[in-house]
Amino acid sequence: MDLIQLLLSALSLFSIFFFLAKSVLFRTENKKRMAPMAPGSWPLVGHLPFFENSKPTHVTFGDMAEVLGPVFMTKLGSYNVLIISSQEVAKECFTVHDKVIDRVDLTASKLLGYNGSFITFTPYGPYWQELRKIASSELFSTTTIDKLKDTRAREVDVTFKDFYLRWEQHGGAKKGVLVDMKREFQDLAANIALMMIAGKRYFGESPNCEAGEARRCGKLIQEFFDYFGIYMLSDVIPSLGWSEWKIKRGSEPVIVVCVWAISLLVNNPHVLRKAQEELDRKIGRDKVVEESDLKDLVYLHAIVKETFRLYPPLPLVAYRYVMEDFDIANGNFHVPA
Repeated sequence: MDLIQLLLSALSLFSIFFFLAKSVLFRTENKKRMAPMAPGSWPLVGHLPFFENSKPTHVTFGDMAEVLGPVFMTKLGSYNVLIISSQEVAKECFTVHDKVIDRVDLTASKLLGYNGSFITFTPYGPYWQELRKIASSELFSTTTIDKLKDTRAREVDVTFKDFYLRWEQHGGAKKGVLVDMKREFQDLAANIALMMIAGKRYFGESPNCEAGEARRCGKLIQEFFDYFGIYMLSDVIPSLGWSEWKIKRGSEPVIVVCVWAISLLVNNPHVLRKAQEELDRKIGRDKVVEESDLKDLVYLHAIVKETFRLYPPLPLVAYRYVMEDFDIANGNFHVPA
């Protein structure tokens, strides 16, 4: 009898020790594998107060990444958010693990996107697949893009002829002329888009152009996309959907990037000179650059990539939510659903 009690006691002690050891090891393993959490989280709202300042959101995340590393966690309201500032890890998430992440259902996509019906906001599924199929075959196919090549080239040609005429009318090289490049790029982009869709120019010297109407429509479109770039408080704390507190995403239109490219070239004449030498060597001075020539302009490609690196048009990729657990960065970090 004493032997049985002794064996039972030993077995009980062993079981308790085993489960305690396993629990400690499990916690230690999980703690090591989870990405570090940014300090300073507030109750209920998490790190939201960090973004109520003049600094853009992507700059705030960049400052955190300098301290915590390229992969870290923040708490936005009631959600844990994994922040990735590594190109390799981001590529892994959108290629290897693309089937376990989906788009976040935001207030803006519900109110402005017909309850998330836009292709850029609708969740993955049969509806999104059908939309993508239509867009790929009808809008972004190689055949469609090639058909509209002449329209794009013609609008660029007209714009630069307008530049030259204004320069001539204001005295040429002696006096020069000031040009609002941001406005010019906006008008060019609008003319290209509208010529492809409606077959009509809205900006320029032609009497048929309706610049007033186009500016009004452009302002409405800009406001529309500005609202899409805002996160409401209900997106991070669903129970506070009545509040109008907003977080702006840090993003600049591609037009601003074009302006930065021109500014960088003007302020770095040696780079501009090398680009001109490449054009003279590979295209020639008597020929207009066409879209088919771009693949041969290696140095020009490098200028474009460097401009996008310094002044990205979309520094923050839209948030995604995780449907299943997975590991990233060669298994160094565990991402829970």
